[in-house]
This record gives sequence, C-alpha cells and structure tokens, in this order.
Amino acid sequence: MNSGHSDDAFVIDMVISFIIAGRDTTSAALTWFFWLISCNFHVEKEILNEIMMENLKGSMYDEVKDMVYTHASLCESMRLYPPVPADTKEATGDDVLPDGTVVKKGMRVTYHPYAMGRMENLWGKDWADFKPEMAGEG
Repeated sequence: MNSGHSDDAFVIDMVISFIIAGRDTTSAALTWFFWLISCNFHVEKEILNEIMMENLKGSMYDEVKDMVYTHASLCESMRLYPPVPADTKEATGDDVLPDGTVVKKGMRVTYHPYAMGRMENLWGKDWADFKPEMAGEG
C-alpha cells in the first residue's frame, strides 16, 4: 500500500501472486531434494549425522546455520533440478555482460539454470551425478 497503489484489489492480487509463486518453487525444490536424497543413501546418512550433531545447540537459527552438508545438498539438488528452469529479465539500463555482450535498456536477457547445471564444460563428465560434497566447485 505504501508503494502508491491505492487499489486494494491490485495489491491483493500482487500478494497472492507472490505467495503462489513462492509456494510452487519451494515445493518443486523440496520435491527434487527429497527424491535425490531417497536415491542416494550416503547423502541421507550424512544429513542425518549433521542433524544429530547440530540438534544439541540453542536457537533454531544456530542449529541450521552450520549445517554445511545439508546446505550443499540443497544447492546441488537445485543445480540439477532448479525450481525455475529458465528466467528472463529486462535491462533497466545499458549494461555489458561479462563476455562483452552489450545489453541496451529495455532488452530482455534469458538465462537457463537447468541447462547451465548440465554443462559438461562447467561440471565435468559426471555432471549428472548428485554430489553434494562437490557443490560449488563448478
């Protein structure tokens, strides 16, 4: 409401869109995460060990902030199965991409996390393997 939009219906529609979009991407990410864990028993064991070790601390934040392997497992599952497999952005101003591509204001740029997570030149010949211990090394 503070954004200058006084139309209640517009604001309600925007809030509902955010809730639905967040719910869909979260459920997609967690579905693939749990499927990958169910197919990789060594990963499940490591996550359970980490949970047991962290369970002895104080607040919920303190319990999860140091769960490095669980975090790596989530990241690795989203590399293989990103909740948003392709996304498009519109440039708000002129810019240049790292490879030298010029992007003018108003141009749209699409990127594909799904394809990027499968690029052999980034992830190696075993790109299709679920390996949380290697997350972030691509």
